[in-house]
Amino acid sequence: MYWRRDALSALGGAALMAACGQASPRRLSVEQDTLVLYGYETVPPPVRGLVRSGEITLTRRNQLSLSADTAVENRYGRVQCRKTGSASAVVRVDDERVQFTVICRPAVRVQMPKARWMESGAPAQSLAVDATLESGEQVRLQPLSMTVSREGVVRSVNGEVAPVAAGLVNVYADYGGLTLRHVIAVRDVVAHDTLRLRSGEFRTWTLSRGRYEFTVKPVRAGDPLQWFDLVAEGTQCTRLDRAPETVYCVVYDHANLGVRNVAAAPPDVERQAFVQVLRTP
Repeated sequence: MYWRRDALSALGGAALMAACGQASPRRLSVEQDTLVLYGYETVPPPVRGLVRSGEITLTRRNQLSLSADTAVENRYGRVQCRKTGSASAVVRVDDERVQFTVICRPAVRVQMPKARWMESGAPAQSLAVDATLESGEQVRLQPLSMTVSREGVVRSVNGEVAPVAAGLVNVYADYGGLTLRHVIAVRDVVAHDTLRLRSGEFRTWTLSRGRYEFTVKPVRAGDPLQWFDLVAEGTQCTRLDRAPETVYCVVYDHANLGVRNVAAAPPDVERQAFVQVLRTP
């Protein structure tokens, strides 16, 4: 699924903080010599000012000037692309100045991010998206920055997102004048193991309040699922016909959930089952 350019979000970047009452910067630094933009949102100049008390960000009162190129516009101290092209930009504060280049490569088609499931503790994942430029060139865009709607569910790690704990979160990724929303659902892994159970043996897990998916699959082909009986106390569970090996449970306070080998077999005969318990948003 793709988003046409005329439907691109007009979400703006975060507003620049005022530096009133603070000393003038003694040094300006450029975070990016070249700023490449793929959308039409305004973005702040990649410039920082340092003062004795720490870092401040630039304000609209600081001077931003652009070379004579109608592809790039100065919008109250922020940079905005109008069409494909480039421009040289200069920021002046008092007697200091820094320079950087703005390159506008507007995307005409952008792949819409799909909602994704992640499991807590799993490796970080990239939020890169595919886009088509006006020239027809296919490019893969990496986010320059991210804003997370809820803390504690995921965290940003070197331009990727790492799952932390169960929850549902929106991640707004800025690809350079283009902001896209990623919906991420994180599940906690309570159990992920292969059990060896003799006839009559069982294994249980104590669950706290929340929603859970409980999956039991025989390891050996041909072993019937009915050999492994689900035992639930203090929870309400349901099973879907299309996925009989998985039950979905809601725990309102706390509960015990387990699996028992009910197969008729000699005491020394073990049956193996893969068990996975996930806490979902």
